Amino acid sequence: MGKARSIVRTLNFRKANFQFFKALVSKTPWEIVLRDRGAEQSWQFCKDAFHRAQELSIPGCKKSGKKGNRLAWLCRDLLVKLKSKRELHSQWKQGQISCKEYKDAVQLCTEGVRRAKAQLELNLARDAKNSKNSFYRYVNQKRKVKESVLPR
Repeated sequence: MGKARSIVRTLNFRKANFQFFKALVSKTPWEIVLRDRGAEQSWQFCKDAFHRAQELSIPGCKKSGKKGNRLAWLCRDLLVKLKSKRELHSQWKQGQISCKEYKDAVQLCTEGVRRAKAQLELNLARDAKNSKNSFYRYVNQKRKVKESVLPR
């Protein structure tokens, strides 16, 4: 059985129909519905009515996150080297290999990462004259996204 993936959905307010939302909320006969209910039941009914109107008038969209994106400079052979370095680290901690072997693997990985990053920057600088899309795509990946708005 494979891993279950949960898709986080957020509200897309750019495509929201606020007139429809307002109409749905205003059509609810609040005085009649909330008359003989307690505070908890009234609050629960208000929340449910609000969420129903929200689902109908504001579409959802997948949350764009950085979880699925791999690093632009990370190629397949470098990924294999980094994984083997992790394995060597656990073997070194258990005393199965010497410190020198592990340090050699670390040096190879560090050198590989440095070269890969330098090559990526060189390619971006070279292609920025002709095609600016790849450069701006790389720059936009570096932006930090605020997860939530803080209360005042």
